[in-house]
Amino acid sequence: MAGQEQESIKPLLVASVMFTSLVGSLLGYDIGIISGAIIFMEEEFSFSTFQAETIVGSLNLISAFGGLGSGFISDRWGRKMTLRISQCIFIVGTLLMICSNGYAGILAGRVIMGLGIGCGFVIGPLYASELSPARFRGALASLFEVAIGIGILLGYGGAFACRHMENPWRYMIGIGMLPPIMIIIFLFCLPESPRYLWAAGREEEAKAVLAKVMSQAEVDSCVEDMQGSGTLVSPRSARSAANTAAQPEEPSPITQLFLKPTKVTKLLMLIGWTVSISQQLNGSEAVVYYIPTIMKSAGIEDRDTQLIYTMLIGVCRTAFIGVGCYCVDRLGRRPLLVYSTAIIAFALFLLAFGIATNAGIFVTMTALCLFMGGYAIGIGPVNMVLMSEIFPYHLRATAMSFGLFINRLASGIVASTFLSITDVLTPQGAYACFGIIATASFIFVYKMVPETQGKSLEEMDAFFQALANGDSLDQTDHVELDDFDTAQTDDEMEGLSSGHDAEDTKLTTRGPFV
Repeated sequence: MAGQEQESIKPLLVASVMFTSLVGSLLGYDIGIISGAIIFMEEEFSFSTFQAETIVGSLNLISAFGGLGSGFISDRWGRKMTLRISQCIFIVGTLLMICSNGYAGILAGRVIMGLGIGCGFVIGPLYASELSPARFRGALASLFEVAIGIGILLGYGGAFACRHMENPWRYMIGIGMLPPIMIIIFLFCLPESPRYLWAAGREEEAKAVLAKVMSQAEVDSCVEDMQGSGTLVSPRSARSAANTAAQPEEPSPITQLFLKPTKVTKLLMLIGWTVSISQQLNGSEAVVYYIPTIMKSAGIEDRDTQLIYTMLIGVCRTAFIGVGCYCVDRLGRRPLLVYSTAIIAFALFLLAFGIATNAGIFVTMTALCLFMGGYAIGIGPVNMVLMSEIFPYHLRATAMSFGLFINRLASGIVASTFLSITDVLTPQGAYACFGIIATASFIFVYKMVPETQGKSLEEMDAFFQALANGDSLDQTDHVELDDFDTAQTDDEMEGLSSGHDAEDTKLTTRGPFV
């Protein structure tokens, strides 16, 4: 094992994850660029507050629905094909938007772009998680968040660089087509997910891919885990279709998640999806979208000064994302989430205080940098890492699709209503409310989220089965669950993994967040 840990990471693994993580830069660039572009759109087209909100927030709302279909597509045709489709959709939406001359055309372009981003947003971290060995999985899956951070910073820089051009917003938006073009080209050189290949009955291809991205010891361990896993078959895969006549039909992922979930499945949904939605309900992307507006609330009226401060905050966020990626496989997922949510809550309350008391730009910038730093070291990168590793293969794509759906839906609602919320509650009141939500997220993470560092994807099933059955495991002292309706039928207990004993163990009750 020591020799395995000393072996360096394979170049193909790094390249594969880096280029597929560029999907995150699409969302990041849009977040960064739209905060500057919307200013020029409002000047050119005299948009109302409602129209500006819908243009800003519509992409996130629609991306929620784009993500729902990605699970079906990726299980049927593979991770790489799903990424290609998503990038083509994004390019079409971008072209429509920059060629439009009014609200309807711009909004239609944003809707199509949102479908592409949502579809690719699930598959990027999913692909990284399925391709990576356990010792590198956290850092590599976190590269998706790095790409978002770099995209945001480039968006801020693009808005500043294009501000004096004629029709500057068209150039700002159009530059965003470069990453999807690069992704489509490089996908021809990258391998397919080995877990997808194995589930599709293409074991030799899966082993060949694993040999290119892992050490031989890791390949042997991974193959052994996949051979022994009772869950590495998707009901939509080719292997499942071929085996339908030989064995009873496996319930669909929708059935296992929503109609007949086991205790383990309920636990996975509770942890994964609550962390996912709390990432957005603390107002994270609304703060990023409207940093120039926040600067104005703090007394900074000059547009160029607003954009300069916005870029500085983007640099801070990107730097701290690097810290989070470095620490996620060293400190673990749980500590980063705990520290992150605590810092975010404090920063939001400080921001509310600074605006309410006219404390000046120093307090506002300190609060915003703390917020970005807290988000970037923990709940930003760890959210997708956690969702991509806790669900078993046969549920993973569908569960991540729905996790993205509620994540993007929450983000879109917050971004689409932020200006109206600040009109009603005042800016300081809005940030105080976000601070209360962040505090609730901190309490949930502290009480409910276990450590998953260092476990293979196939080991996660047994790990959470033991948690749900009340077994004592290292680093899980805070995982205490409410009674998840333990009067379950035999059909319910076969939903996650037919290979585990279906003990009907009543779970410990503690806390208001279960």
